Amino acid sequence: MNVYATTILISLCGVLIATLGAYLGARHGSKTYSRKRNSRKYTHAALDKRLEVHQKAFSLSLQLPSAAEDPAKNAKILHDCDKFWKNNCLFMLPKVRESFRIAYQTAWIFNTYQDQYKRGKISEKELNEKWHKITHCTYDVVNAIGFRWLGDMEPMNNESNYQRRSSDWQDKQQDRRRGA
Repeated sequence: MNVYATTILISLCGVLIATLGAYLGARHGSKTYSRKRNSRKYTHAALDKRLEVHQKAFSLSLQLPSAAEDPAKNAKILHDCDKFWKNNCLFMLPKVRESFRIAYQTAWIFNTYQDQYKRGKISEKELNEKWHKITHCTYDVVNAIGFRWLGDMEPMNNESNYQRRSSDWQDKQQDRRRGA
C-alpha cells in the first residue's frame, strides 16, 4: 500500500470512531436525562405523599388529648392512630414518626398515669411530662413540615395555639386541687 491509501484509511477509521463515540455519548446522555426526570417525578410524588401523611398526623394528633382523657370512650381514635402509624410511618420525618408514636401510646395508657398520680406513686411533674408528650406531638408535626412561606402567619413559639390543650389540662388540675 502506498502512503496516500494508508492516510485515507486512518482518516476513515478516525471518522468512524468519532461518529461511534458521538452516537454512544448521545445515547448515554439521553438515558441519564431520562433517569433524572423520572427521579424528579418520584421525588415530587414522595413529597406529596409526605405532606398528605403529615396532614393526617396533624389531624389525629389534635384528637389525642380527648382520647387520653377518656380512652374507653375514644378507643377508635387510638386504634386509628395505631393503624395510621403502621401504614405511614416511613413517609413521616423521623422526629414526627417518633413523636407521634410516643404520643398515641402515652394517650392509650394516660389513665394509668392518672391513677398512679392519685395514689402518690408518681409526682405531678411526671404526670405533666406525660401529658406534654401527648400534646406536643401536634407542635412537632407543624414544625417538621416547615412551610417557610407561611412565615409570620403561623405562630411557632411555645405559646402557640398548638400548646393550648396542655395548658387547659393543667388548669383543670389546678381547679381540681382547689375543689372547684
